[in-house]
This record gives sequence, structure tokens and C-alpha cells, in this order.
Amino acid sequence: MSRAPIPRRRRSEAADPFILRSKLDRPNLIGAVLARPRLLQSLVAHADRPLSLVVSEAGFGKTILLASYAASIRRPVVWYSLMASDADAVVFGSYLLAGLRQEMPRQVRGLERTLEEARSGSGVSRFGTVLANALAARRGPPLLIVLDDFHEVAGDSAVTAMVDLLVRHMPPSARMLIGSRATPPLALDRMRSRGELFELDSSHLRFTRAELAQLFDEIYRMPLTDADVAALDEATLGWPTAVHLVNESLRRSPDRALESVLAEFRTSALELHDYLSHEVFARLEPDERRLLERLSAVERFDASLAAALSGLRDPRVPLQRLAHRGVLRSGPAATGSSSLTFPLPGSSGSVSSDWVNGVSTTGTIAWDFAIEVPTGAAEAYLPPTSSAPWRLEVTDGGYVNRSGRIEQYEIVWHAPSGDQSYVGAPLPLPTIEGQTVVAFVPQGFLGVPNVSTPVSLRAGPSPVRAGGSVTFVITGTDPGEARVFDLAGRLVANMPFVPQGDHWVARWNPSGGSQPARAGVYFARVGLSTARFVVLDP
Repeated sequence: MSRAPIPRRRRSEAADPFILRSKLDRPNLIGAVLARPRLLQSLVAHADRPLSLVVSEAGFGKTILLASYAASIRRPVVWYSLMASDADAVVFGSYLLAGLRQEMPRQVRGLERTLEEARSGSGVSRFGTVLANALAARRGPPLLIVLDDFHEVAGDSAVTAMVDLLVRHMPPSARMLIGSRATPPLALDRMRSRGELFELDSSHLRFTRAELAQLFDEIYRMPLTDADVAALDEATLGWPTAVHLVNESLRRSPDRALESVLAEFRTSALELHDYLSHEVFARLEPDERRLLERLSAVERFDASLAAALSGLRDPRVPLQRLAHRGVLRSGPAATGSSSLTFPLPGSSGSVSSDWVNGVSTTGTIAWDFAIEVPTGAAEAYLPPTSSAPWRLEVTDGGYVNRSGRIEQYEIVWHAPSGDQSYVGAPLPLPTIEGQTVVAFVPQGFLGVPNVSTPVSLRAGPSPVRAGGSVTFVITGTDPGEARVFDLAGRLVANMPFVPQGDHWVARWNPSGGSQPARAGVYFARVGLSTARFVVLDP
């Protein structure tokens, strides 16, 4: 009497019960979601690059953008939502194989044994190579591999080495899209120089004013006036999480005006503070946390001031990381101690909708760019001076039989006394294939007719020691009074403004009154204008 043979289960099948399938399922976009065609179109326009990278801190809508893009394209998608437990080469590879198996079962068959060898350093390289070859053998439309929350595994050198090798040898039959809170430790500079990388960061993911208006009109069903949109943009800087919290406050109190909600948001916003504490601050590197703690008392700074306040020898790299992730609105560039970096439209740091125009005649192509720098983002670096110049850097990826040149470079500063223009040099400046050329401002000055521009609230000196006085200055019509709040949002003092020439001035002595103010950070508010200053112990 013979027995029927017991079927042997394949290694991959035996491992399947240990795979959490929900991590391989693309997120469902529940409820109404604002369409963001400018971002989706930019991803589509650069879909042929081996790697697209979306980097920003929590709350900027990375996952929604990635899921929206994956749902909008007509090509197979492998989705992998990463967790801290995936920071292991074998675990990471197992999930990646499980996702790929759904789209290309024949090509990945038998790769599990190679994956087991990845526990050693040499095994990681071998697995990445074999997987790249398997992807190359695939036929049909290019496969998109989406790795969401890559920061969860970026600390594991074996995982990053595996991804780096895979991206470096990515065949035309596959592409990768990564979402992360921090720039992954991959060989990105080489990919940038070869035009193989497309990048979006927090500066692109912020809501524009047009998107804010559309969001409140079509999604929240609370249409805003242009003035309301401008005030909302100024208060939230377009950060989606902050905008959502403002909307929730309006929903809870339908009778409240937006101005009242924004005033509370600026001074206390406890929900936002909790979110920042748990989702952002706690996840930062020690040098990044130290910088934020020491720089919270100042409005603007350069690398030298950041170094003096934080005690870090060279804070430029962590400042750039914070700016890239959206924790800082902008920061000193890694190549200069007192400059801000703004991406040139059409470059890897921009989106395709930033192009202004393009003309092609007899084989010659010319582009004109206009970059609007947000109010307040560059005030500390204006007007341009020889000690703090503005730089235009252009790297020519180029072709052997083509050449280019920079024809014009100009900075227009909307100064309080009127627009002022500064012309760069040397111009015209030929570009050099595979190299970077630089034009500088200032080089000359052109006067523009005076245009009256309102000036926001200013407070100084800061810091001020107990016993000294803080002066508040503002222009325009009678502003009424200045109100001073502490960090907890408690009203500390009211000071009436008095006219002095073209300005209105108010003064406050932190040590005066029956209850002197304690040392710390304070905020003064007049209407929608806010000024921050620091009070020190005697």
C-alpha cells in the first residue's frame, strides 16, 4: 500500500504568511482629495528617469502624492510602505520580492536563496545585481517600484546599499519612486550629474495660494476671499497639516472668523505643537534639534550666527537638511556662509509648471525664467552686497555638438522705498559641458520709480536684557495697540502706538509693572503682523 506523496511547499510560499500584505497595498485615497496637477505633471514629465525622489517632513502630503501618481498612470506598480522593522536586508528583500512576484512571478522565481546570502555584505551586492537582471528580463510597460517612508530604513547600511545598487543599474523596464522625510544616503550626486534623478521637496509640496483657494472652495466647501487666502498662506506657509488644523478649528466653531482662528494659531496652536513634537522634532538628528532649539529666538540668520548660537563648528549641512525637509523655510547653502538656495525652474529642484516660456528657431532654444522668492525668505540678504552676493549657478549636462550661454541675470528687490534692480555679471556667460559656471549680483544698479510698500511690524532690540525697553515700529494707518504674548499664548502686555514721522511707535519695558516678564521668547502682534523677540535675565 503506497501513500500519496506529500507536496513540498516552495520556500517563497512558506514565507508568505510572514508577509504583512497591507504594506504592499497602495493606500486608498479616502474622501475628497485635492487634485494637484502641477505636481503630478512634473512626475509624469520626468517618469523616464531611473529615480524620482520626494523629500519633506511629516505633514506635507508625500504619501497622498505618491498614491495619486501611482493611481493615475497606466503601468504596473509595486507599492511598499516601509516601517522601522524593515531595516534589515533580508526582511526588506523579502517584501520587495513579494511585491514583485505579483507583477513578474517568472523572473523573480528562485531569488529567495540569493536573498538569504544578503545577510553578509557580499550577498547584498549579489542580490541587487541578480534582481536588476530579473527586472531587465521583464517585458511590457515599465514597472514602477514605490518605496514610501524610506527614512524608516535609511539607517541600515545593507538596505541602502541594496537600493543604491539597484537604482544605479536600473534597466529601462523599471523605475523607482521614493518618498522620505530625509534625503536617502544614496549616490545622488552622480545621478544628478547624469540627469538620472528627479527631485521634489517641501518647497514644491506646499500649497500655493491658488491651491488654498481651490481646497477651501471645492473640498472644504468654505470659499475664501483673496485677502483670506493671503492671510492663511502667511500664517501656515502652505504647510498642509497646518492648513488642515485651521480648517478643523473653523469646523468646530462655524461662527468664528478666519482672522480669529489664525490669531490663535499664531500664538498657541497647541495641536500643531503636539504634532511637531511627536512627528517632527523627536525624529530629528541631535545636531538638527540643537540648531532648532538655539535658533528659535531669531527670525533670520546666516551660517556664522547659527554656529555662534548652536556651538556647532559647521552648521551648514544640518541647516540644508532642515530646509530640504521643510522644517526651515530656507537655509544657508552648503557652499556659502550667507546665501539662500532657490531652485532654477526646469532644473531637478523644480517642477515643469515653473517654466515661463520657450522659443525654438532654426535649432536654437531660449528660455526665460522668473523666480518669485517668498516675502521674508531673503530679507536678510538684501540689498545684495559684495560681501553677501547672489549667485546664479548653471551646470551644463550638455551635448558634444551643442553649446549654451547665460544672456541675462537680474535681481529685482521689492524694497520698502520701491523696486530696485541689480544686474549680474559676467554676461553673456558661456556654459561649459559637464561643468558649472557662476554669475554674480551685484554688478550694477538701475533705479525704478518709487512705489509705496507697507512695512510689517518690527521689534528691537532682540535680545533685550531685563531693565531695557523693546521698541515696536510699523507704518501705515493708526495700528491701535501692540499686544505681547508669551510662548504659551498668554497675553502679557498692551502698548498703544504714537505717531513719529511716517511711523507708529510703541515701547515696552519687560521689567516694568507689578509683574516683570520672565526671560524667554515673546511675540508682539498688530493685526496680522507678528514680531518675535527675546528677553534675557539681567
